[in-house]
Amino acid sequence: MPHLVRLRPAVHARCAAYAAACALSAGAALWSDGNAAILAGAVLVALVCAPLVVRLRHDPLDPPGIYVTLSAFCYGVMSLSWLGATPPVAAPGVAQADVKSSLILVACGLAAFAVGARVVAGPVRPRPRLSGGDAQPVPVILGLFGIGVLGVIIGLRLGAVGFRSNTDVSAAVLPYAQIFQQLSLVGAVAAGALALSAFRRPSRRLTWLLVALVAVQVMGGFVSGYKQQALLPVLLVGVAYVSCHARVPWKAVAVGAAVAVFGLLPATIVYRVVVRPPSADTSVNVRTPGGLVHKTADYLEVRFRLIDSVAIIQARTPSMYPFANGRRYTLLPALVTLPRVVWPDKPILNDGLEFSHSYWEIPPNITTATPLTQAGDLYRNFGWPGVVIGMAIWGLAAGGLARLNAERRSPRLELVALVALVQIVPFIDNDLPQLIAATSRTLMIAGVIAWLALPGPTGPPGFARVVAALSRSAPAVRGAGPRQPGPDPEP
Repeated sequence: MPHLVRLRPAVHARCAAYAAACALSAGAALWSDGNAAILAGAVLVALVCAPLVVRLRHDPLDPPGIYVTLSAFCYGVMSLSWLGATPPVAAPGVAQADVKSSLILVACGLAAFAVGARVVAGPVRPRPRLSGGDAQPVPVILGLFGIGVLGVIIGLRLGAVGFRSNTDVSAAVLPYAQIFQQLSLVGAVAAGALALSAFRRPSRRLTWLLVALVAVQVMGGFVSGYKQQALLPVLLVGVAYVSCHARVPWKAVAVGAAVAVFGLLPATIVYRVVVRPPSADTSVNVRTPGGLVHKTADYLEVRFRLIDSVAIIQARTPSMYPFANGRRYTLLPALVTLPRVVWPDKPILNDGLEFSHSYWEIPPNITTATPLTQAGDLYRNFGWPGVVIGMAIWGLAAGGLARLNAERRSPRLELVALVALVQIVPFIDNDLPQLIAATSRTLMIAGVIAWLALPGPTGPPGFARVVAALSRSAPAVRGAGPRQPGPDPEP
């Protein structure tokens, strides 16, 4: 106890210095203008995120830590491009004063998120290595992967998956598009299950098999035109490695990021131009190397500088566009549980498309979805109180994921947690209804695959239980039982 008493004044001093720094940056952001306000707002966002960012030193897969790290970069660091002249590809009609107000709004939301996450998650502990367990049924994983690949192929042929120019075909298969879109993710989740098996019990055969599965899934995602589907198996394999080895392979991460930015992203942009109608205004530019580099840079700037979406929503709501009624949030349980086959009039979550055509003034003939962001969509529906309350609730959910994964570790639960970590936590640009509705079904698929292919805390994989149950219930084959005692037949 004496050493705790001696440390207490130092802890109090650090807390006081942190509170003073937050207060000074908030005051500077509120009462200054121009570059000083933008810089102070960016510093405020970084300071609010800092207490949860340090959790990554102990657990590199801590969900709240990953969320606020990405938020600090996309809202704080990227907003520094507003210093000086107005940056290119800015939201129409957005000025530095709007960005300053939005940085304060985002900082308040992230502070509420941090409080909610910290209350539920508790203190972070070093992540133990995930090891042990029996050998996994590789044929089962391969069968599940085959189902996913078949779903991608059929979905592409029907026009239910990927970028297609024929809207009549897409409308005809709309009730079934959701099924094929989920089947297209089965292969990636199966690859993640195989990664947990290969990294827990090192085997060259399993490693090469894993490389082949990931390559096939990446190619399928690229052909469909969705970068997320192409990157999902790579991300799942990466986080599975960190989970099993309790360390981050930084060299591999750097190489993978370079390949994604300089290879996969430009190739996907060109592919989208090829399969889309030629009316898009960027179709000619990307056919030259200089135009492709310019388009890639613009995409990265718009994609990662999220403050513009919050600023344009806050500046034009409700002066130009009225507050939304929050219907997406109230209908969220039904949107998650009821498939379109059962609910033919189920609303399409295309708020990003409508947001592009209204707030961002993109021509209606261009089909694109601009991210609303979670803070921006909460403000669009509920104003300032909605941002604070909504982000606090989202922080409780992220903290619950961290707490559950820390207290109960098994390969089965780990796969579901890793899918949630890859599919939910990094997408700070997606509004919550879109994110929850899209990923809840993926988590259910991940739960089924994890139960079938991976062991639990004490039991074998679910496939072994199914086989054992079928063996016990199968009737005895006539003549296959033991021979009954009796006299030998005469020769």
